[in-house]
Amino acid sequence: MKMQTTWDKYEVALLINSYIQIKSGAEEKISELQKLSEKLRRKAENEGLIIDEMFQDLKGMQWQLGFVDCAFNNKSFGTHSQSKMFRKMVDMYQSEKESFDEILRVAEEMVIGEISENIDLNHAVSDEQILQLVGRKFIYGFRVNSVIDMMKLRDYANDEGICLYEDDESLRRIIQENGLLMDGKIFIKSEVSQNELCALIDEIFSDGNAIIYYESLMENHISLMDNIHITSEQVLREYLSEVKSDCVFSKNYFSNQEKTTEQIAVSKEILRVWDDKITKSVEEISEQLFYIPEDKVRFYLAANINFVWVSEGVYTSVYKLVMSESEVEELLGYVEVEIERRGFVSLSDLPLDDALEENYELPELAVRMAVYNKYLSNEYYLKGKIITKGKDKFDAVSIMKQICMEKEEYTLDEAMDDVGKLIGINDRRIAYPALYDVMVRVDEQKFVAEKCVHFDVEAIDKVIDSFVNGFAAIKEITTFVLFPICGQPWTHYLLESYCYKYSKKYRYRMNLYNGRNAGAVVESNIDWDYNELLAQAAARAKIELEPDTVGQYLYETGYMARSKFNMLSDIAERAQQIREESV
Repeated sequence: MKMQTTWDKYEVALLINSYIQIKSGAEEKISELQKLSEKLRRKAENEGLIIDEMFQDLKGMQWQLGFVDCAFNNKSFGTHSQSKMFRKMVDMYQSEKESFDEILRVAEEMVIGEISENIDLNHAVSDEQILQLVGRKFIYGFRVNSVIDMMKLRDYANDEGICLYEDDESLRRIIQENGLLMDGKIFIKSEVSQNELCALIDEIFSDGNAIIYYESLMENHISLMDNIHITSEQVLREYLSEVKSDCVFSKNYFSNQEKTTEQIAVSKEILRVWDDKITKSVEEISEQLFYIPEDKVRFYLAANINFVWVSEGVYTSVYKLVMSESEVEELLGYVEVEIERRGFVSLSDLPLDDALEENYELPELAVRMAVYNKYLSNEYYLKGKIITKGKDKFDAVSIMKQICMEKEEYTLDEAMDDVGKLIGINDRRIAYPALYDVMVRVDEQKFVAEKCVHFDVEAIDKVIDSFVNGFAAIKEITTFVLFPICGQPWTHYLLESYCYKYSKKYRYRMNLYNGRNAGAVVESNIDWDYNELLAQAAARAKIELEPDTVGQYLYETGYMARSKFNMLSDIAERAQQIREESV
């Protein structure tokens, strides 16, 4: 049986002494290391350990000498770092030379098998024996601060005739320095299980996998995890970080590649297993990525622009897109010109006739999204189906105004649909301001371009004077007989638009944009907010100023689209105050 070559303090003292002899020039390197190898082998045999011809051989001594040199110079040895024991003994040599010399003296006597009578036999016990005992008897971990576990350890040692240190703290320190601390317990790594796990990981990487999720490794190799006593992903991560120094460790996975983001790492793996198929399902990809959870595959297919959704659970890669250089050039030119002219371009308007034909296996939207992701996403921003120069320049109302400018007629429903394409929802708060600012409303649904109306502003304002005393509800203008011809039939909707942006004397005021003509015509010099306007209207009406009565009056007259609304009690109270002040 080959023994684990964990170095105890006596062996490290002998190694440091050889290092000093070589560095000082007192001994030739190869000769001194050969002597050291023989000493360590004799010490192991004296302790009853089973060794073979490879145990602490010359090659191993050269390797360990490098670690000592690193400890003295506070650096790493390639991708490896010196152990805690090496650092501790070098520190002792440098700052507590007498203590170091005492350990070295005991070590020399252990080599020849003659421990002086004045040396406590307990101090001659091999650290290797202690670690082997803990590893065998505490397979589920040695609790560092447990008095019970320490008592059990001593009982096990007595049963096997092993003499331990009388000092609990010394025992605890040796176990901690040579074990793996996880969840308050020390685990002594089984060399067989450790080698099995490392071999498994090397095999997984040799199959082409670049990342391994702790979750998937545990789920797919339950028996091995039980043998190593791995109980959680955190424990597995800590264990692997000790035994696989050639890997890079992240929160959820580890890799044999350079450190990168999780999205990039998973996306590279998805692309690695993508074959000649134009589309692939999440399930197909996951079957080839055995060590990446399916939910991660699904998430990064949706999150990375290299992949485009085709149907439920099915994606294509932008690298499968077929598009000629001339068509790409035409596309880029078109987008640049249109955005310079209009400030935006619609995804649906991109000139892709040839690309749609070439990529006939994909739905049109998937082709258009692949084109955007591959050729436009670095420079342009996509919101819904609208492409702009940059995210900071995206303004849904401004874009809707631009769309309105290009229309001669436009319905509210059409505008709402276009808003939905912009931001994903049919939001009236975006449609209405654009329509009112750019076009003219002629009925509940229909808006027309400004060129379709011709207002005689001075004449129209004079007609409004006959209906309005400071302010009035739109619906209180009950006839349009006296209004001059303007190119469109007069309606309350047309009157709203006229007062909104054409009148020199009046403004259109409302609580919210609406389709019920709920609003007021107000003289421009009145700057009340709408709640004050409602209170003033109620105060001068011949009604009781109770909230329900006020609400009903404002609704029937046309100031509000509902009879019950927030602030109604405050409005009634303010109306009462106005009446009292006017007396």
